[in-house]
Amino acid sequence: MIARLAVILAVAGLLAIAPVGASAAPPPKACHTIGFTMLSLGYACLLVVFVSTTPGEGTLGKWVESRTARALAYIGTFSYSIYIWHLDFIMHPIQRACDNGWLNGLPGTVRWPLMMLLYITTAIVVGILTAKLVERPSLVLRDRLFPTRADALGSEAREGGLPQEEAVAAAANSSLVET
Repeated sequence: MIARLAVILAVAGLLAIAPVGASAAPPPKACHTIGFTMLSLGYACLLVVFVSTTPGEGTLGKWVESRTARALAYIGTFSYSIYIWHLDFIMHPIQRACDNGWLNGLPGTVRWPLMMLLYITTAIVVGILTAKLVERPSLVLRDRLFPTRADALGSEAREGGLPQEEAVAAAANSSLVET
């Protein structure tokens, strides 16, 4: 029912995130209070719009099938790893380098967007690398050492020995590790 209001939700979502997204310099202090709430509400609205979009139908549906959307979805599969590393190992070192004079010759209107581009790009690259080199091999090792109950019981679990929810969860867990 909410998805029928896609246009209104899209506009509301964009309006909610616009104040933070449109700032060309470090965001104002208000972004650290009401700004986080507005970002959360705005992204929630946009999420409902995207989830309720039928691929291939309409402008947004066609965009969902585009290369750009697939690239964003690929990056999204590593979002947890990007989140883990982005502050302490990416943003803070870049911020310290800038505070110590790196990029001082540039005006603030150029320095801040350049710093953000470097930060976002580095966070994505580091997140993808750590997910592929650390997280996924660790999950494979975990599953080998501590198999899920469905895997440990073999086909009996999938044929009715376990509740369906557990068998489905085990199958989903296995397919995530293999991906």
